[in-house]
Amino acid sequence: MRPAAQTRKERGNQQEAVDREITDRAAQLMRQALSLLESSEPIRRLSLENRSDEDRLLRLPEVLRLTGMCRSALYDQMARGQFPGSIKIGQRATSWSAKAVRNWIAQRADGL
Repeated sequence: MRPAAQTRKERGNQQEAVDREITDRAAQLMRQALSLLESSEPIRRLSLENRSDEDRLLRLPEVLRLTGMCRSALYDQMARGQFPGSIKIGQRATSWSAKAVRNWIAQRADGL
């Protein structure tokens, strides 16, 4: 066998071994994920809705996501006093209190 052909064959064998290793690891991770999903313990998720006693500052994209409003509607409601005001956190950055946004959402859910 020529040295170049042998080298190509060795590289092919090495690549197959790496591919098998990757496939085996992926299968192992999938089995672990499935066992976690099937376990009887509930998965604890730290979401904004579950942490009602915690207050933090929300940036505009998150406020828009939570409220379902577009940017112009949000600022329009702020100008009319129908939405909590923003808090200046920097020269060009604003945020909103998570508690204030949650309360606004709860009022809407309760029918004002």
